[in-house]
Amino acid sequence: MRGHIRERKPGIWELAFDIGYDVDLDTGKRRRKQKFVTFHGTKRKAERKLRELLGDVEKGGFVEPSKITVGEWFSTWFKSHRESLKPRTRETYWHVIESHLIPGLGSIPLQRLTSVNIERYFQAKRSDEKRLSESTLAMHQAILHGALSSAKKKRFVHENEAQLVDGKPRHRKASDGVRGQCWEAHEARRFLEVASKAGPQQSAFYNMALELGLRKAELCGLKWEDINLEECKVTVARQLVKPGSAPVFGDPKSESGKRTLDISVDTAKLLLAHRKHQAEFKMRYRDSHRDHGLVFAKETGSALGDPLQMNNLGQREFARLAKEAGVRSIKFHGLRHTSATLALNAGVPVKVVSHRLGHGRTEVTMNIYAHALPSAQKEAAAKMASLLR
Repeated sequence: MRGHIRERKPGIWELAFDIGYDVDLDTGKRRRKQKFVTFHGTKRKAERKLRELLGDVEKGGFVEPSKITVGEWFSTWFKSHRESLKPRTRETYWHVIESHLIPGLGSIPLQRLTSVNIERYFQAKRSDEKRLSESTLAMHQAILHGALSSAKKKRFVHENEAQLVDGKPRHRKASDGVRGQCWEAHEARRFLEVASKAGPQQSAFYNMALELGLRKAELCGLKWEDINLEECKVTVARQLVKPGSAPVFGDPKSESGKRTLDISVDTAKLLLAHRKHQAEFKMRYRDSHRDHGLVFAKETGSALGDPLQMNNLGQREFARLAKEAGVRSIKFHGLRHTSATLALNAGVPVKVVSHRLGHGRTEVTMNIYAHALPSAQKEAAAKMASLLR
């Protein structure tokens, strides 16, 4: 391994060293590759830097100096990975990068980014007025780790500094907070009574949410072609990714999310009443109504027939109905938690509940809804005791 230095100007040195070989495509002969690095300082420090660089080359860890910033790298990394991400994940990742990571860290040269910079970033996010949750910050950490891991593989940086962060944000356990987001059976009944008075669509929508435990995007993506009222079955075939006059639909969250579920006769009747009401509504507003074949669509405003605004469901209609019913305030996703918890407490087998929720493994269901299992265990013990004694 060869290298030398020469002084270009007082205090400015050119470090020249070999970094391997290139192959001449015409002759097939190997040619030695040289790298030139400018260094500011004394001759002794320049010699020391040259030895460090030669050592890096020897170990295969040489990283070519670059002026690319963290912001530039994150934009490049995201563009190369975006097609491998699901649409909702893609939107979430880009929002985090564009609204948080680039403003917070983007101006730092990529090769000068340190774990301390990242720790200060998280500290600022935790102390900000609009403080982000640890689960949200854990997503920031995951994106940082992925982008810097890619930078390391491509020899842009020596180290993945995200790995060296102290006090990394952690995702909450799946079961954390679930118990507080569940209604008791009497609260669910009271809520459905109030929802039924709001209209045929609201009655069918919230009954479906509580009976089946469907995700918000799955409910908003249901089409009438997915429902067989005669056999009382619903097929979850898609989810709404982006609402609007040209809605975007995608596959369910996972392969196990594609599922066909039985519904009760009562819920089938509510859907039948809603379908009749919707047909009359379409006829009444046929000049302005846009028909996307959706089971649940907008019935107010200027975009009649368009998909429901998923982000507004919890903050507006659902919250208003819950307040009117006089039940505890929970998030919209709490309807899914309520559905699973009530089913497990009623003795419905975990495997059945897991399938209805669209979980790939029963272990996932058991981890999230562990709070509902002790009562089931007690019931099992009592039944075994009656059989054996």
